[in-house]
Amino acid sequence: MKYCPACSSELVKKIIENIEREVCPGDGCDFKNWGNPVPVAAGILKYDDKYILARNSEWEEGVFSMITGFVDKNEIPEETIVREVGEEVGLRCGNVLFIGHFNLQKQNQLIIAFHVEVVGDIQLSSEIAEYKLVTGDELRAYDFGKFALSRRVVDTLFESYAR
Repeated sequence: MKYCPACSSELVKKIIENIEREVCPGDGCDFKNWGNPVPVAAGILKYDDKYILARNSEWEEGVFSMITGFVDKNEIPEETIVREVGEEVGLRCGNVLFIGHFNLQKQNQLIIAFHVEVVGDIQLSSEIAEYKLVTGDELRAYDFGKFALSRRVVDTLFESYAR
């Protein structure tokens, strides 16, 4: 953010509560950009005895990860992942178990991860280019490449729930 959303003045950096923040220097304007992270729900999908990894249409070939989506206004993260699973891969959700929350600083996001049991016939939306099914052992060893956070979520899943 470069300009104040209240008065359009150019924001300046100032230390507030020991953190550098963007603030408005405008007369009578007290806008502060607190930099609150955006909540994102993520799901490791269990489909029968395998796990689903998906490749977003905007990603390069061979890059797969979890299903994710931004938490909408008035939505709780569990509702978000159920909605995203339905929208992106056309599946219905059964048990939705919390794995953990993870800070993705680079994108200023708070990832709220779930283990989701899914059923139905896989029907990809235009957002998903392809998917792959992997066993639990394959998921444990999977190289997520640039998606290091996905590795942390999977490790936490298997450490916490020993699936």
